[in-house]
Amino acid sequence: MLNEKQLKIFSEFFDEVPSAEVALNKNDLEELYKLVGSDYVDTFAREFACIQGIVCSYLTDLLMSAGIDVIDYFTNKTTLPIGCFYDCEAINDSNINRLVANKEIIPAFCFCRCDNLTNVKLTNTISLGEDAFHQCKKLSKIDLGVIKHLGIHCLDSCGDLRELSLPISIYYIGEGALGYDTSDVYYDGTCEDFRNILNAKFEAIFDLGTRVRCSDGVADIKSEYKRN
Repeated sequence: MLNEKQLKIFSEFFDEVPSAEVALNKNDLEELYKLVGSDYVDTFAREFACIQGIVCSYLTDLLMSAGIDVIDYFTNKTTLPIGCFYDCEAINDSNINRLVANKEIIPAFCFCRCDNLTNVKLTNTISLGEDAFHQCKKLSKIDLGVIKHLGIHCLDSCGDLRELSLPISIYYIGEGALGYDTSDVYYDGTCEDFRNILNAKFEAIFDLGTRVRCSDGVADIKSEYKRN
């Protein structure tokens, strides 16, 4: 069992672990963009987040093996660190909804590869970070609530997630965010509303077989793909 001092060190780490944007200040990022291009910088930021996720998930496992209820600890927090429950068997349908109930942001890799998840309800979350629920293979239902931002691959490779409903609040959908296994997507807005989302940031977000059913018809993803 960890003593109070050790637990304080771990909790401070979880609270203060920086994002890629914090680790690299704005001037550094601008210089990197000029030197190597945005694609390389974005790839670095993704790899940086992945490394952070591995470190945080390792610490989570360490704390849990020491008898610390990390799930209860983070249930009472308003933020989650990157990747803290990556590949965590303890995350399941009985604890996920209370864990995320007060979280506006679910960061990158946070619940990636949590294979015991089947049903998730987001009530106050406005942003899913990249790979947030990536490879949750048994996930078959997720209520996105008032979501606005879906990071790249956040729901990708969730093999049982065949249908998905998007609220009218959404304004950004990253590449592969909805998963290439998802064949039917329902959107509360009109086809024109959906086209505006694609025009704002289109990154081949759908498999071309995906059907997006809007309030006034089915959006033609193939023609949008060609046009963009």
